[in-house]
Amino acid sequence: MRERHFLTAVLMLMLLPAAYAVSITPSKIDIQFEPGYSKEFIFRTWGAEHIAIYKKGDLAEYVTLNQTSVEGKGDILVSIALPEKLDAPGKHTILIGAVETGADQGIISAAAAIQTPIYVMVPYEGYYIEASLSTADASDNESIPFEIHVRNIGTEDIKRLAASLAISALQESSESVRRETQAAELPAGESIDFHVELPAGALGPGSYRAVADIGYDAYSLTMKQEFRVGELSVELLDYPKMLYNGTINKVELVVASRWNGPIEHAYAEIDIGGSAPLIQNARTPPFSLKPWETKSIEAFIDTSSVPVGTYAMAITLYYAGKETLVRDTISIIEKQEKAGILLSPLNLALIAAVILLIIIDAVWMVARRGQPKKKTRRRR
Repeated sequence: MRERHFLTAVLMLMLLPAAYAVSITPSKIDIQFEPGYSKEFIFRTWGAEHIAIYKKGDLAEYVTLNQTSVEGKGDILVSIALPEKLDAPGKHTILIGAVETGADQGIISAAAAIQTPIYVMVPYEGYYIEASLSTADASDNESIPFEIHVRNIGTEDIKRLAASLAISALQESSESVRRETQAAELPAGESIDFHVELPAGALGPGSYRAVADIGYDAYSLTMKQEFRVGELSVELLDYPKMLYNGTINKVELVVASRWNGPIEHAYAEIDIGGSAPLIQNARTPPFSLKPWETKSIEAFIDTSSVPVGTYAMAITLYYAGKETLVRDTISIIEKQEKAGILLSPLNLALIAAVILLIIIDAVWMVARRGQPKKKTRRRR
């Protein structure tokens, strides 16, 4: 039985590479709808001995394939002939797929299918644009690029297109920076990219919001995008304020990276009692931080010989040749043994009343069950 399962597993592993080896090019095609649009495309497929080719989608009826199967590898001629008019505006998707089959044309695995999308954009009546605003987190010594992408997916040509970019801190309403782009024309079916770049140092470390106002003829569209400007810094967000004496305490420090890159080989030191004299010292294991990551790290502090009291405490974070120092005080308190439950006279009275009610209810139920049942006669 075990040998059979083993052979089955080996066979499946041998078949997996073949099942996922089917390939097809190109990866995608974009078409801007025009009345009576007609064009031929060459698709190439390979990676399996027997491959079936298919089409699907809401506009698949306007697609013709010169063949529906390929042996080994080959080219497929895909002909598209769109009608004079399509009523539904927006993006339509046609899929040209390739799937491995057996010699008898039976599909081996639907999971082995790979598809190339053909996007057909049918314009909206009048003025209509599709836009996006993109940027990325940056460090305080890097320039910050912004890209405003605009595509005219309406039927009207745009005579004047321009964008303004306003940047403000997330916690503030006033603008920190504003930039304007040059005006441009944008014919129907075409797209344009506006590029804006802020030099290094234009914004200090922090979180920001970019707002792009896009004006096109008598219309406008607003896009928003948040981003951060980082500095090589690690912040200590939380740390212990109290420890028990006479034991080894596990403590937790919460740290946060303010940098847009990874930080490696960081660690923290905890000093209790000040420098003269230093009562106790602990160090965390080395840790790393991903960009903008918040993480909890642990350390162990031995207070077996530390008297009860309040002491000065210094926590230092070491990272990338830099330090973050936080000074505070910490209380060492007596470790209390778990005490029994203390009951006040009022609590005792309430408990006694509840017990009494339970007893009365039980006696009543027993007495009720002991009473003879009354018989009733049914009149005829």
